[in-house]
Amino acid sequence: MSRPEPTRENPLEKLIPLTSALASARSGEEVARRAVEVLGTTGFGRACVYRMGPGTTLAEPVAWPEGGSPPPALDLRAGGPEAEAVMARRTVRERRHQGGWRLHVPAQSHDRAVGLVSADAADPDGMEPAARVAADCVALAFENELLHDANEARVRQLLALQRVGREMSSTLDLDRLLRMVANEAVGLTAADAGAVYLRDPGGDHLVLAAWAGRRPARDEVEVGYGIPGWVARQGRPLRVADRGRADAPYAERRNHLAVPLLSEGETLGVLALESRGTAPFTSTHEEILAIFAAQAAKAIEATQFFRQIREERDLRDAILSVTPNGVVALDPQRRVVLMNPAARRLLDVRETPEGNPMERYLGRPEFLEALRRVMAGDSPLEQLQIDLGTGPALRNLLVSLVPMGEGSPRGATVIVQDFTERRRLDERMQRMARLASIGQLAAGIAHEIRNPLTGMAISLDVLAEEGGLSEGGRSLVADMHAEIDRLEALIRGLLDFARPQPVEARPMRMAKALEWHRTFEKQCGRKGVVFFLDLGPNPKIEGDPEKLKQLFLNLAINALEVTPGGGEIRVRVSSAEDGWVRVVVEDTGPGMDPETLAHAFDPFFTTKNEGTGLGLSIAHSIVEQHGGRIDVESEPGRGTRFTVELPAHGGPAGRAELRPFIAPATK
Repeated sequence: MSRPEPTRENPLEKLIPLTSALASARSGEEVARRAVEVLGTTGFGRACVYRMGPGTTLAEPVAWPEGGSPPPALDLRAGGPEAEAVMARRTVRERRHQGGWRLHVPAQSHDRAVGLVSADAADPDGMEPAARVAADCVALAFENELLHDANEARVRQLLALQRVGREMSSTLDLDRLLRMVANEAVGLTAADAGAVYLRDPGGDHLVLAAWAGRRPARDEVEVGYGIPGWVARQGRPLRVADRGRADAPYAERRNHLAVPLLSEGETLGVLALESRGTAPFTSTHEEILAIFAAQAAKAIEATQFFRQIREERDLRDAILSVTPNGVVALDPQRRVVLMNPAARRLLDVRETPEGNPMERYLGRPEFLEALRRVMAGDSPLEQLQIDLGTGPALRNLLVSLVPMGEGSPRGATVIVQDFTERRRLDERMQRMARLASIGQLAAGIAHEIRNPLTGMAISLDVLAEEGGLSEGGRSLVADMHAEIDRLEALIRGLLDFARPQPVEARPMRMAKALEWHRTFEKQCGRKGVVFFLDLGPNPKIEGDPEKLKQLFLNLAINALEVTPGGGEIRVRVSSAEDGWVRVVVEDTGPGMDPETLAHAFDPFFTTKNEGTGLGLSIAHSIVEQHGGRIDVESEPGRGTRFTVELPAHGGPAGRAELRPFIAPATK
């Protein structure tokens, strides 16, 4: 069979539909298929169109004659006319063994080949222009498709940047933020792994802070060494493509992209990415990652600043929460900005004070005047002593005021110190010194008086035995004996006060110290006074039963002496959570004025016509011998309350029978 004659028609005319298809084609593959069809109608034999992947050495077939089998992919590293056409970017003619030619025309875009058109041609000189036109159309279609894909990818990346920016700005958790940065950077660039390194403040090392994908081999990188270290030192991005061996396996190829995390010209850290394979990172990846890194650096800096503020706040709160002194910060309008737990306790604040005026918690005129002077700039420091509460709840406070801030108006800092225990200790030491001197004097006086009294008593006994003594004389002798006995009682009291007997402490229940209550109940009944006793849980203490009986009976008798008929005396026992046993003895008597109350425990001080004034002093001494404390509250017309606190002993005490002992009122 003879070979057909080549067509005399101009093959370029038949390529007009192909150029028109560029405007309506949806993809580059559609244009490639039309190119194969058109080439088949212009005298070309079997035609095929290949597409080059960016940065690859493999050409994949995308169009071939309908009904035929697809040709194999071309590995351009293997050489041959196809590789020569792509690498040299020129048409290569290949003579076929069975006769004729095969043209290999590169589809070029700018300075690179994006595809290849291969077709059989009987007349290569006459048909090459048509093949070049077809290749140009294919190249333009492929390039348009790449541009379209790149634009779409860019839009997706910009939208992703916008979304990530919002997410990063919404968290103040630094660890969560760093993990987010690593994961989102990998997603934006389709990398295989990513890591965030932060620069240690004032140091020359980068410390691994978060990663996505594979964990980096090193947790610390020295600035200036390696890819992250170079980026940290230079302060600019770096892309590294692994050219490696041409036949290197996919897994051995590693491409790198690292950008600095910059804030106001300083490098906070480095964002480093890694991708395996033959496709390196592009300038687009670098641009997108640089924008993302700028957003991330701002978010990291803000979160670090917030963490620093939070740590400083936590440290401040920890210090303020454990200090025994109260601290109150006030704004220029005297509103509370901060009040630590100690201040709330000392000022008895039971609500959230922030925002409330300071006058609500401490409204003494002298305090408000001192506060005015400090806040007006008239005084750099004001100190004053303030007493709050009464009785056991009395608090002696030293209040210091200093200005806060510069200029006017200014705030103030109020420091509240509890001097209650110190004042009590000072008063106790003064009382002990006073009692020691009085005790020495009392012991000397008792010794000097007792000897003459003994002689006087003996002389009176001799006088009473005289036979001629009249009844009047005998009555006079009896009266003198009574006075001597009263003096002896006074001397015994002085000696008990001057040389108290040691405490013989042992475990006991509080009921043991109140065994006298039934006899006392009868005494109250004879006077028409109602007596109540509440043992509560009958707690266990370590004490001397006889001395404690003397203590509480003394307090009860004092209460009975001042309580008029129809009044009440109450004795209540309770266990406090702070390890103390509390006994309260209160009456409805006339009470004491402040001056009398101040000297209640002083020796020889009494308001009675009869008495030594040693009862409460001895009671105070017994309480101190047991390691306890005693307080008194009283107001004229409102009765008196003595509160004795003794250290608890042992485990939980069994609850005794709770019943008040009420003496019937008698006329």
